Amino acid sequence: MNPYAATLVNGYTLIIMSLWGYLSAVNGSMTALIPMAFGVVLLLLSNGVRKGNKTISYLVVLVTLVIIFSLYMPFQGALERGNNTALFRVLLMVATGVIAVMAFVKAFVRARKGK
Repeated sequence: MNPYAATLVNGYTLIIMSLWGYLSAVNGSMTALIPMAFGVVLLLLSNGVRKGNKTISYLVVLVTLVIIFSLYMPFQGALERGNNTALFRVLLMVATGVIAVMAFVKAFVRARKGK
């Protein structure tokens, strides 16, 4: 998967899973929408990734890593509550983030070898 496609998949996954979590909660917390905000940021930056802008690509990787690490607390909370649906949503967001970072690292290595 190329970095552009990985960024799109990650951004849309963050938006959809975040909305699902917010709308399915009885008393939806606004903090459930934080991943959605990050997803929107990734989608806004994706055009720069598509054009091969290295600075934007590094920024997207940084944002994605922040997202992955910030999902630890929701993951821990879902585990403690035994909420398998929430656990699925968080793990899916983490998985798409990890796949996106791997796609970028692979592209960075490929670009470095091409020089």
